[in-house]
Amino acid sequence: MKLVWIALFTTAVGIFGCSTAPQETVQPEVALPMKTVQSEVALPIAQKNNCLACHGIDQRSIGPSFKDVAKRYRGQDVQQQLFRKVRNGSSGVWGVIPAPPSVQISEENLKLLIRWITEMEPSADSKSKTVVETSVNPGQCAVTVTQAGQEIASKSNGRARIFEIQSAPFRIEVSSARCKPSIGTFRNVGDFRYVAASPVVISDPMFSMAGSEETRDILHFRSENPRLIEGYEGIYDSYKKEYESICKANVTCPLKIRAYRNYWSFVGDTGGVASVYAEFKRLTFQKPLQGVRGDMPLIVYTKNRDFLDAQGHLYLQAMETHPLILRFK
Repeated sequence: MKLVWIALFTTAVGIFGCSTAPQETVQPEVALPMKTVQSEVALPIAQKNNCLACHGIDQRSIGPSFKDVAKRYRGQDVQQQLFRKVRNGSSGVWGVIPAPPSVQISEENLKLLIRWITEMEPSADSKSKTVVETSVNPGQCAVTVTQAGQEIASKSNGRARIFEIQSAPFRIEVSSARCKPSIGTFRNVGDFRYVAASPVVISDPMFSMAGSEETRDILHFRSENPRLIEGYEGIYDSYKKEYESICKANVTCPLKIRAYRNYWSFVGDTGGVASVYAEFKRLTFQKPLQGVRGDMPLIVYTKNRDFLDAQGHLYLQAMETHPLILRFK
């Protein structure tokens, strides 16, 4: 099988950051002390950079409260990951409303803010964990490919479906908005097959990939290796009950992976409203789909089961996999 591997576009996901214009004036960097970050140091930085326009300290606003963030990542070594999320903007981790990049905050001040937030004590009313488990009936989320207004027939290759299409814009569509679709691309066939072999996967939402509105119609995103890495298995230790409920509901247990994927493909052109279809016009920023040849494997992820905490925040996802091979002629 000849594969199309083009230079990939790097994206990241995040959790908070609402500044819409540079707010911080040039001033000396704040050194990171080894001791606990004090509120009198960090709070003025958050205020100056408009963070509190979208985040309360104790109460959820447009985005999660700082104490909600502290609760979710408590005990995890995620400082570098959260730095990238806040710096680059985000979508899909705490809901569908995207958070813009926080590029105006200096590196040292941003690191200080993240330490301050993750060191907070959770609110007294946020002790409970699972109160809601939402699901979609298996098989409800059908996936189709259309081009020039015509649905493309497919043929099977194991669990994967092969679609022969022209090197031109096309559309991927799901049967219902409840499916909450996203798309994952892969760096090699082995990673694709590893994920495609499992009908259901389970992933912590912090490993989602977001991109931006600019990348909505781009097909090929860089995707991290989805295989388990050393120490990652421990993230699921506190989710034993949830994992077992998925095993029971699906007869077989889901694959645990780092599910890097793009949500923006299925967001409409105006208002950030979720859509049931994704329209692809470019392979990368620099390259249109015209002239592309060969096979490109990808997976459409759709909702199987969501686990929400007492505040309604998503903390664990089970997703059905729909492996596709796009064969550009």
